[in-house]
Amino acid sequence: MKRVWIALVVIIICSCLYIFYDNNISNITPLSKYKPFDIEYKNGYIDTIKVSSNLPKIDVATAFYPLASSIVQSIYDEKSYNNELLYTSTSTAYKDLLDGKVDIIIVTSPSENQQKMIEQSNMNVKFIPIAKEALIFYTWKQNTINSLTIEDINKIYKNQITNWKELYGNDSDIKTYQLAKDNGSQTCFENIVRNNNIDNKNHFEVNDMGTIIDKVAWNKSSIGYAFNSFYTKIYNNSKLKLLCINQIEPNAENIIVGRYPLMYDVYFVYNENNNNSNISNILDWILSEQGQKLVQYMELQSLKN
Repeated sequence: MKRVWIALVVIIICSCLYIFYDNNISNITPLSKYKPFDIEYKNGYIDTIKVSSNLPKIDVATAFYPLASSIVQSIYDEKSYNNELLYTSTSTAYKDLLDGKVDIIIVTSPSENQQKMIEQSNMNVKFIPIAKEALIFYTWKQNTINSLTIEDINKIYKNQITNWKELYGNDSDIKTYQLAKDNGSQTCFENIVRNNNIDNKNHFEVNDMGTIIDKVAWNKSSIGYAFNSFYTKIYNNSKLKLLCINQIEPNAENIIVGRYPLMYDVYFVYNENNNNSNISNILDWILSEQGQKLVQYMELQSLKN
């Protein structure tokens, strides 16, 4: 009898492990791969004039680290570089800029709280768009839903649509995941859905985009979102599929030409009163034909991977 119980326990453990790994096949690329001047990472590298002194410190939202790294290794002198590029989060990047810890941040638009912080700082903060980013939505691969409208997304997150069958999908209650306020992708999400209710039992708040991806892969009736560059280059899951928005697929062609509806500016942000002249030199290069070729190359690489 004891052997039977042991066998049952082993079967249960193996089943649980199978379910866990079957639903959580996350593909994670270590950010160390994108470290500037790393021999393994030369994507988009352009040999150009080098900044060799007074290297500005840069803080970027995690999703934009590969892009920022390509910029840094193209324009910073390798011998002078001393880890001036940081990756944190959108909220930390804004705080670091306003605290004077960094010279430049690469982020999306500020949230209402961050905009208030900027106004209270009395800094002359400048926002210069240098690239585009797509906000993509995803669900479990076997969900029969392949496309949502922006109105559908609003109704789902406002608890006006609570079951996939209302959209001719599976008969299951929809679980939604979103980030805490002041995250970059959350601010973009809030431009789509305002005043949504996360107090409902099927609405959850988590701390980062990677956690949302894992949660949605685990909960087969759920939905989540992320920046396209984060999902394609840093963290994704083979159990998920990307959803069309307004019948438009988030593929390379639709995103590059701006046909995909959920596109946002990525900004080069700095304090105009900062006396480091290399800030304007770096910005001028990014906005130049050569710099924009690098940006477009990196955008295309995100879409291919």
